[in-house]
Amino acid sequence: MASNVLRMFTIGLLFSAAAIAQVVNVWPNPSAGAAIKGASGYSPDAIALKLSRQQGDDWHSRNSFQLRFTPGRTGAAALVFGEGTGPEVTPGQTCHFRIAGRVPEGSPGVELELRARWLDQSGALISETPALCHTHPASHSWTVLDGWDTAPAGAAHVSLALYAMNAVGATILRADGVQITVNPKHLPEYVDGSQPGCSWLGARDSSESQCPAAAVNLVPNPSFEYGITEWKSDAARGASVRFFGRNPSWASVGRTSIRLAGTISNRHGSHIAIISEPIPVVGGEEYTLRATLNVFRIPASGQVTLTLGWLDSSGKYLGAESAADHAVITIPGVRALEITKPAPRNATSAIITAGTSGTVIGEYDLSADGFSLIADSGAAPTRPFYVGFNDQLLNNGPLTLDQDLAYDIRLGVNAVRLPINLFLNDLYKKVWPSPEAPIDLHPIAPVIDAFFKAGVRVLLLSPITPWMLKDRHLDPDQYANVGRLSAAFVRRWPHIVAVEPHNEPNAANFWPPAADPVQFVRYLEAVYRGVKAVDSAMPVLAPSCNAPLTSKKNMSIPDYMKAFYAAGGGRWCDALSIHPYPYGASSGSGTDHTRNFWTGSDECLRELRAVRDSFHDEGKPIWITELGSATTNPAYPPLLKTITEDQQARNTALLYDWARRQPDVQAIIYHTNASRPDAREGDFGIFTAGGRLKPAFHTLASELHRIPPPYFDGDTAGCRWIGQPGASPSVRNR
Repeated sequence: MASNVLRMFTIGLLFSAAAIAQVVNVWPNPSAGAAIKGASGYSPDAIALKLSRQQGDDWHSRNSFQLRFTPGRTGAAALVFGEGTGPEVTPGQTCHFRIAGRVPEGSPGVELELRARWLDQSGALISETPALCHTHPASHSWTVLDGWDTAPAGAAHVSLALYAMNAVGATILRADGVQITVNPKHLPEYVDGSQPGCSWLGARDSSESQCPAAAVNLVPNPSFEYGITEWKSDAARGASVRFFGRNPSWASVGRTSIRLAGTISNRHGSHIAIISEPIPVVGGEEYTLRATLNVFRIPASGQVTLTLGWLDSSGKYLGAESAADHAVITIPGVRALEITKPAPRNATSAIITAGTSGTVIGEYDLSADGFSLIADSGAAPTRPFYVGFNDQLLNNGPLTLDQDLAYDIRLGVNAVRLPINLFLNDLYKKVWPSPEAPIDLHPIAPVIDAFFKAGVRVLLLSPITPWMLKDRHLDPDQYANVGRLSAAFVRRWPHIVAVEPHNEPNAANFWPPAADPVQFVRYLEAVYRGVKAVDSAMPVLAPSCNAPLTSKKNMSIPDYMKAFYAAGGGRWCDALSIHPYPYGASSGSGTDHTRNFWTGSDECLRELRAVRDSFHDEGKPIWITELGSATTNPAYPPLLKTITEDQQARNTALLYDWARRQPDVQAIIYHTNASRPDAREGDFGIFTAGGRLKPAFHTLASELHRIPPPYFDGDTAGCRWIGQPGASPSVRNR
C-alpha cells in the first residue's frame, strides 16, 4: 500500500494541466489540523451530539472531524463548517464546495448530503441549499462530495454542512478535506496549505491556502531510472513469470524501462502483469493515464492491456472493467497508450496495470516506460463523449450556415443536435410531400454535408411532416413513416452520431394532448426498427425527458421513466437521453419553485439512474441532449429563471466538467449556440446573432482547447521531484 508520506505528497497536488491561475481554498482549517476550530455539530432533534477530532482515520492527512449522535425523528445531523460566520462572499458569486465524508458506525441506508449555507453580515443564516452533486449513499469508506451554488441576495459569508440523513440509532459521522473555492474557472482540485508545493496565506491551519498552477505526475517512479520501487509483478491461475526487472536495452524516456516476460495458461483469469503500488487520488476527479509499451513477443490473438483501476479506503477494488478502463495491444511493436476517465467518488487510490488479458496460451514479453497519471489534464475522455449545441440552423435559427460553422470550429465542438423543421417554408413539399412520394434529401444535404466536412457530427432529431399529424399530434398510423424518414437520413449519412426520435414527450406541449409513455414506446419501437433496418449499429436515444412535476398533462422524470420501462421502452433504445435543466430554467420545470436552481441538473440524472437501475439496465449510457439557462427575461414568466452572463460563463464550464466526470454520460449538448433576438424563452445562447461573444463562449472555448502536457518527471527540464527522486510525484510548473 502507498505510504502516508506518499499520500501527503500527492493528494494536495492534483492540479489542472491547463490552469492559468492559482486555486485557493478559503476555508482555513480543512483537515482538523487546528483541532475542531470552525466546526460545530447540528441536529434538529438529536438526543446527543458530541464533536471531536479523530486521529488515525484520515482521508488524506492525519486527522478528521467527528460527530457522534443519536438521531431523533428526523434522522438527521450535520457537521457544520462556519456556524455564525465564514469566508466572505458577495451576492451572485459562484462557490464550489468539496468535502470527504464517511459513516464508520451507523444503520444501513444513511445518506450523505452536502449543503451550501449562506449567512448575512451579522452571521445569521439566510438559506441552506443543496449543492450540485450533493448526495451519496454513506458507507464505511471515504466518499467525496462536491458541488456548487450561487450566493443569494444579502449573502455576506458562506459556509457548508455535511449531513447524515436517514440515520437510525447511534451514528458516527466523519469529515475531512473541507474546501470552498470562490468563482472557480472550472471544477477545482483539492487544496490544503500543508501539502508540498502549496502554502498557507497566514497561520497554518487557520488561514486560506493556495496551490500554484502546475501539473503533477502522480506516478512516483514513472521511468525506472532509480530502480523498480513502487512496482511489482503478478502471476495467477497457472501463469508464470520468467523475468521481471529493469530493461536497459529499450526506453521511451531516459535510459531504461521495466520488463515482464512469462507464460499464461488456458485457465480462466490466467495472466501476468506489472502492477503499481496504490497511488493516492481524489474521488470524483478525472485522470489521464499514459504509458509507452513495447511488446516483443505475443501469441496470435493474444492481448496486452494497460488498465487504470481504483481502490476505496478499505482497499476494496471498485467496479467491473469496461472499454474505458483499458487500452489494448494485439501485435508486437511500440505503442503509446492513453486512458482518461473519472475516479469513483469513493476512490482513494489508483492502480496501474500493464499485462496480459484473455486466455491465449503462450509466451509474452513486454517492456513499459514513461508512465504518467495526471488529474484534470484536458485530454479527451476514452469513452465516446460529445459536446456541442442544440443547433437551430434548420429550425428558424438566427445564423447563416457559414456563421454557424465558423463558431463551431472556433469553439472546438464535435457534435450538433439538429432539429429539422420541415414545416418551415413548406420544406416538406421538397423533401417528402406525401407517403407515396419518394424521399428527397437534396434540399437539406448542403447543410449536413457542411457539418461533417467541418468535423462536426450530427445528432438527428427525427423530423416529421404535416401529413403525419392528426388532431395536432402524431398519428399512430404514421409512426412507421417517421422511422422511414429517419432511416433515409441514416442511409444518406452513415456517420450521423445518433438518432433521437422525439423531444420531451413527458411534457404535454411536445406530446399533446398529454404525456403518454405507453403510446410513446409504440412510436419509439417504430422509429427504432426503421433505423436499425438500415444500420444496426446506429445508436437510438430516448426518451429525452425534461423535468416537470407530474400534473394532469405532464409527467415527472421518475413517473414517466417507470411507465416507459414497464411498457418495454428500454428494449427500443441504446442510450437514455435527458434534458436536465436547472429547476426553473426551462418551460418544463419552470412552475416548480420548491427546489434549488442548480441542483436540478444533478437530481434529474439521479432520478433517471434510479429508475434505469431498478429495471436492471445499469449498462445503458446517458446523453444530455439539452441543457442551459437564459441570460435575459423570457416573454412568458414565471416559466423561466434567468442568470447573469458571468454566471452563465462559469456554469457552462462547471457543467461541462460535471458531465465529463460521470462515467455513464456520453454527451452534453447545450441549448443553444445563438438565440433569436425575439426568442420567447429568453437568450440561452453563448453568443448573439449579431456576433457578440458572451463570456460563456470564451470559457467553453478554453475548456475545449485545453492541451494535456507532454510526459515529464522530476528529471525533466523545468520540473522537480516533490520528494525523493524516483520515489515521489513530480511537478511541472506552468
